Amino acid sequence: MTTTPGERYYFLGSQPRKWPRSCVQIETLRTRSQMRRAIAEAPKQNAVWIATKPDSTDELLREAIASQTIGRRRLGGLLMLFPPRLGSLPALEEVFQPIAWGPADFALLPFHELVAATTAGNRAKLFVAGFVDWETDVATLYRGNLDRLVFSLSVIGRRFQARATPLSIIDSGQTVCFGDYQAASDAILLEVDTPQWAQRRIP
Repeated sequence: MTTTPGERYYFLGSQPRKWPRSCVQIETLRTRSQMRRAIAEAPKQNAVWIATKPDSTDELLREAIASQTIGRRRLGGLLMLFPPRLGSLPALEEVFQPIAWGPADFALLPFHELVAATTAGNRAKLFVAGFVDWETDVATLYRGNLDRLVFSLSVIGRRFQARATPLSIIDSGQTVCFGDYQAASDAILLEVDTPQWAQRRIP
């Protein structure tokens, strides 16, 4: 497992007890002074923020907006492990890029696998989170680098029973499950992450 030189990982909220020893060390931010220091350091490196609690995220947002000016470089990527407040999203998008978040049924890798996938050298080929909007049959998946991939379920070439088909991500981000149907992450990227994706189908 490799990370980008100068990359830094931050927790917002409590750090889970089950911690993968093979992963890079992640700093947990508990106080305002720690947050201010991390905010000052973030533009100088590739920062990834993992938010586990709303209160800590709101506190960081207050500090970030107070310390930033319009047009200043964003603080890095943000993965939210809970549904965000809609009112906070515009400000969060002003401060972080990219942002990974979803509704209450947001599917996430188990935590130890999630951290491993976000720090892996092939993180762009792994999925760590996602959800399906069953009103439009549109899937949103987030890669290990937090980039977002949005596509119509019609590309999979199968019919799913809306809302009765839970989305899950397994195998350390290498497999996405739509109910009982499993699709390899590589297959999804091959078919969807190309200019011709609308004309293709995942077998």
